Amino acid sequence: DVNKIKKIVQKHRCNHMSNTPTTWEQLASDSKKTNYSFLKNPVVGADTLHTSKEIEINAFLKHHGAKCEIVKGYGMTEVSSAVSVCAPPYNKTGSVGIPFLHTVISAFDPDTGDELPYNKQGEICICGPSVMLGYYKNNEATENAFKDGWLNTGDLAVMDKDNFIYLKGRSKNMILGPSGQNIYPEEIEGKLNNMPFVSESIVIEKEGKLIALVYPDFENA
Repeated sequence: DVNKIKKIVQKHRCNHMSNTPTTWEQLASDSKKTNYSFLKNPVVGADTLHTSKEIEINAFLKHHGAKCEIVKGYGMTEVSSAVSVCAPPYNKTGSVGIPFLHTVISAFDPDTGDELPYNKQGEICICGPSVMLGYYKNNEATENAFKDGWLNTGDLAVMDKDNFIYLKGRSKNMILGPSGQNIYPEEIEGKLNNMPFVSESIVIEKEGKLIALVYPDFENA
């Protein structure tokens, strides 16, 4: 309940607040002159934060007195929650950050298994102290998850030369196009969500065709 969150945050003047992208988007749609100057560490997680929404949320925080930007990261249950963080001053819009200390993250070609250079899209693989030992009483799943000591995440991403990671989608969500090309719904959704007057979108495959379901941004339309 966003209204309850607003009341609690204002009552206790929270310095740290962690929420989903949807909740932050709802908070950022508040047109009232609410004071957030006490906020020091606004964290987003549990789902993808699209670039356009990140920009909107940061503009909202600044306009309402906060001297901070949204803190992003990347993780999964198999790595004990998180393995990267994107927090000012080490921040790039659209990125989920740089690897934690002692954690190694790299992109590999899903087909060949070759490690890829910077700025090439591949499957994110992780090794480090926070990576799980394996799935409980499931040796087959554990063997499928690991290769040469790397945990295969199934997430597609690009890493730039500054080691900032940019998520592109899930390899399991890939749709084979009519000409044999690989199509990742998240890439299309990202472009749609960055368009004016689009609040949210989802791309699915039905009977061999791509269908985009778009929810308009009524407040700005």
